[in-house]
Amino acid sequence: MSLTRGTQTKKSIAATRCAIGRKRPVLVLGILGLAAVSACTRPTGDFGRAEPSELHDNLLPDFGKALRYTTQQTVSTFNLTDDEKELRNRAWALIAPPSSSDWIGITTTELRRTGILPEKYLWIDPEKYYEVLRSEKYRSSETRYNRIVRDMESDRTLIAPYCEIARRVAAADKERRLALERRPAPTSDDVAGVYARLEENDDVTRWVLGMATIRLKAYRHAKNTLELETPSKEKIWSANHAYNALTQEYIMLFEDCGLEQGQEVVAEGPLKSRILQGWGQESPPPQK
Repeated sequence: MSLTRGTQTKKSIAATRCAIGRKRPVLVLGILGLAAVSACTRPTGDFGRAEPSELHDNLLPDFGKALRYTTQQTVSTFNLTDDEKELRNRAWALIAPPSSSDWIGITTTELRRTGILPEKYLWIDPEKYYEVLRSEKYRSSETRYNRIVRDMESDRTLIAPYCEIARRVAAADKERRLALERRPAPTSDDVAGVYARLEENDDVTRWVLGMATIRLKAYRHAKNTLELETPSKEKIWSANHAYNALTQEYIMLFEDCGLEQGQEVVAEGPLKSRILQGWGQESPPPQK
């Protein structure tokens, strides 16, 4: 085809904008239908990265762009770089609810990711993780400890690779902004497209940072509740150790994950302190 995907998206957005203005009831039904469709979990591959999907990669995002365009929100029609695609794919495992059985949380997360659901309507309950874990039947009560440790260790392995991509995207965004400044007479579309993409890329990492608090809170609630329900000196030590290691990895995420805007704020520490605020101190591990 001679048209690029960016051109196709612009035309799709413009056409949808006109249709939305005339068909509000149809729009509402469409959103409800998309919500039902997106309840199917987004396919993931190795390291929790999202796998290609026509529904989740094209149909839902295009609909979300059209919605944001009609409400005068920031929309970029630029094509994504390879790193920007990888950033979004790797982010999925870190922004999704900790429990894969939390289908309401997963659905609302996907609708938020694709721009269909406004950010203010997204709420992930950190206690849902343990509710699901508690309802699952195991032969040994200590299996739940093993599950929490495994999930925390899995999260920890995802953070450094994500940060590597985030830093590359931030460097490219800096060059993108400088390239715009070098243009003698950039068009309004050029300016809008660049700053929309800068905001979109920052939003991905800011969302990952925000979910860090939720995920840590979910794991902390789960291990502390298990310590009350099914005490195990050895297993709670393992859970505390995994939790502390994950916390340190998330602190690295807050300090050095390549935000294009507001990097100085992250470096000064407010976001870092927000992870641990009000959570108290962990009990020291038992002496072996």
